[in-house]
Amino acid sequence: MGTFSLRDVHKRYGTSLALDGVTCYIPQGRVHGLVGPNGAGKTTLLRALAGQIPVEGEVRLGGEPVRDNQPVLDRIILAGADVPYPGQMKVGTLLDLAAARWGTWDSAYARRLQHIFRLDLAARFDGLSRGQKTLMGVVMGLAARSEVTLLDEPYLGLDVQNRDILYRELLDEIDRDAEGARTFIISTHQVEDATLLLDSVIFIDDGRITEVIDVDELVSSTVVATGTTSAVEELLAGVTCSVLRDESVAGSRRIVLDLGSDTSEVLRAADGLDVQIRNADLPETVLVRGRRHE
Repeated sequence: MGTFSLRDVHKRYGTSLALDGVTCYIPQGRVHGLVGPNGAGKTTLLRALAGQIPVEGEVRLGGEPVRDNQPVLDRIILAGADVPYPGQMKVGTLLDLAAARWGTWDSAYARRLQHIFRLDLAARFDGLSRGQKTLMGVVMGLAARSEVTLLDEPYLGLDVQNRDILYRELLDEIDRDAEGARTFIISTHQVEDATLLLDSVIFIDDGRITEVIDVDELVSSTVVATGTTSAVEELLAGVTCSVLRDESVAGSRRIVLDLGSDTSEVLRAADGLDVQIRNADLPETVLVRGRRHE
């Protein structure tokens, strides 16, 4: 099975610790959003999962080590604008090499993506714009149709039209995987675009995985309470859950709460108070929880 397991993973670049004791499980057959601030370790983690860099600790896929293990590496692709493809090579040559590298490569799908993204096959990779490099990586990542697809910032540098195309193609790929055999891990700041794609969110900050949580659990345990300052103050007096955000404007107060496992506590406390309670949406939930971990 294609579950990633990481145990006490460290990675240093000089004196900088890019991954700091990462221990977690990333289940197979799901779409995971990898989120965190710039410099949190997202790209380093993806490169470790892809077996592209040596690390201290263990990185395993289905119980097998990833690094220097060709049968496992054949099941994984990492794609993105910052993946170090040979700059002097033409786009068409890079795609031909990918077709030879991955046994699951879909040449017809690659041609269709190349056409709809208007990639110039004769252009050198180092001559592409930031957005075009991203699109080349997207074509490679999706057309490989690997068991594990790691996408590093696949929205980077894309205009609205191409982001929409990418979103639809990702949805189609996920829908094709009816048996849940494939795993997608998408590093992104564009949580709004990825909302309908994700099954879970992996939070990373300062080189540490702080949480791996299902989207449904994440959203259901995060609520927004809005009311007068005094009513919200009274609500807070009746709950023990954590406050993730607290804002006050002109006599109105708005708070975001982490309910944990007891989702009924805030409803009991709000009974009879002039306070509106709603679940936070996924982008806001990711934002406030990410800030909590900073």
